[in-house]
Amino acid sequence: MYTISDMNTNDTALNTNPLHNIVTEFQDMFRAELPDGPPSKQPITHSIDTNDAKPVNQNTYPLLMVPEMEQVRQVKELCSTGLLKVSNSPGRGPV
Repeated sequence: MYTISDMNTNDTALNTNPLHNIVTEFQDMFRAELPDGPPSKQPITHSIDTNDAKPVNQNTYPLLMVPEMEQVRQVKELCSTGLLKVSNSPGRGPV
């Protein structure tokens, strides 16, 4: 996982990126580390009414070996802490 502290503020390519400028300006709004587990349960549930629309079929896109290994590591880390869980929804994202 990348955190705010991982960002090199001397990198000119990052400094010209508008997103970098926003993140830098509001860095007190971001955590330095991920929490150890999921937040407490909220009494709110939600659903999205799609009527009869079928989910869009999206295939995964190929990654180079190093980015794919990093993605797998991050997904495993998030699953082990409970911040991410497997979805059986037909509209889930292709990761």
